[in-house]
Amino acid sequence: MQHDRIEELLRELHRETMETRGATIKTDNSIRSLAGEIRQVTERQSGYERRATMNSMVAYVLFALLSFAGLLLFFRAALSRADLDRALVDEQQSGLQSRVAELESEVARRRESEQAAYEFYELLTSGRSADVVERWSVAQGRLTDRATIELFRREVDRIRHELAREAYELGLQNARNQLWEVARDAFTRSIAYVDVAPYSPSLYFHLAESLYNLDDCGTAIRYYDLSMTTGTMERPQAILSHFHRAECLQRTERPLEAMEAYRQFARRYDDHHWSSTARSRVERLEERQQQSEDGSPASATP
Repeated sequence: MQHDRIEELLRELHRETMETRGATIKTDNSIRSLAGEIRQVTERQSGYERRATMNSMVAYVLFALLSFAGLLLFFRAALSRADLDRALVDEQQSGLQSRVAELESEVARRRESEQAAYEFYELLTSGRSADVVERWSVAQGRLTDRATIELFRREVDRIRHELAREAYELGLQNARNQLWEVARDAFTRSIAYVDVAPYSPSLYFHLAESLYNLDDCGTAIRYYDLSMTTGTMERPQAILSHFHRAECLQRTERPLEAMEAYRQFARRYDDHHWSSTARSRVERLEERQQQSEDGSPASATP
């Protein structure tokens, strides 16, 4: 019985040993399989880490390149903006310098204008009317203020008319005294002051008469024409203007015009005693013209 118990224990021990061996073999196989899987996982992890490292390096390089390119573009844009700002500043500085120069020039002109205005005002108050008229054109060129120019112009125009009137009256006085040269100069001076005045027809007539008596017929004709076309003349002056104009045309060897002027006088002033003289001179001029055309010697014309 004891022997059976031992065999049973031995069988039990053998069975357990066999089970333990089987379990050991399974465990060894499992360990080997696990080791293979661990190696695979380790290899995959290593590959992943290598790829991750490579990707990180590529990403870093790309990031660095993009950062450098961005910085380069930023700096180039900043440099371009700085150049534009510098060009704008230079332009503004140049404009400001030009404006300063213009303002300085304007201030200088204003000072010169003020000085010229003061000097001309002093001349106005001095009573030297002829000097005022003579210097006005120069003074006007130096003035810049329009109001001042207009005020001075009105005063100068008033003085011009006064001087023109005085010269006209002086000419009349000398013409009455038959001082023809003095009268001519006075009438000419009056016209130089004022071209057209209410008394212009009379002035032109008396100037023409002065020139007629000084035997300056060429110029006298011009003023006779002006006296007859500028305004209405009194009958005595109109008679003298037409007749003396015809005589001036005759003296200046313009026979055809002289004949026509004498004919107009005879028709217009048929009741005047000079009309017979005018007709007689027309006849003599016609005779002289006919003799000239025929080649005969011309008689002297009175």
